[in-house]
Order: sequence, then structure tokens, then C-alpha cells
Amino acid sequence: MSTKTTPQRGTIASVITSASQPTAAAPITPIDAMPGSAFLRESQLVKKPGNDAPIIPVSPATLWRWVRSGKFPKPMKVGPNTTAWRVADVRQWLQAQAQA
Repeated sequence: MSTKTTPQRGTIASVITSASQPTAAAPITPIDAMPGSAFLRESQLVKKPGNDAPIIPVSPATLWRWVRSGKFPKPMKVGPNTTAWRVADVRQWLQAQAQA
């Protein structure tokens, strides 16, 4: 008699399930805890999957429309394919909006 070892059904399912689970995004640091010289990327500013607490609750398209029209500060080019906003500029804009 030969004995075969077969994996248990529940074990395979749990391996497949755990492998297909999306990993959680890194927690976003609150803007108040960041130095003014720090940078914010678009994904930290606006509504996007994985950002449950956007700083500005608008879509990326609205953010860029505001940038083009001068309603929101222009980002800085920090790399060939990377743009980001200075925290100080975003804070100043938020304060101006709160006073309006």
C-alpha cells in the first residue's frame, strides 16, 4: 500500500486567498505633522483608491483644473516624471480657503 500525501483543501485555499489579498497602502502622514519643506504627491492630496482621508476632497481632474486656472498652487517638478506640492504652499492655500 502506498500512502499519498495530499495537501488539505483548506490549506490551499488559504494560501491562494492570502496571496491574492491586496496589501494595505502605507499610512498617510497628516499634513500638520509634516515640515513646510516636505512634498505632497497627488495621491496624498485628492480622492484616490487607498486614500481614505484626502486633504482636498476633489478628483485629480479638478485639482489639475484648479492648477491651470491659478486657483491652486502649481506643483514643483522633483524628477523627470514626478511632480509634488510643497506642504507650506498647500497649508497657505488651505488657510486662505478657510478665511474666504
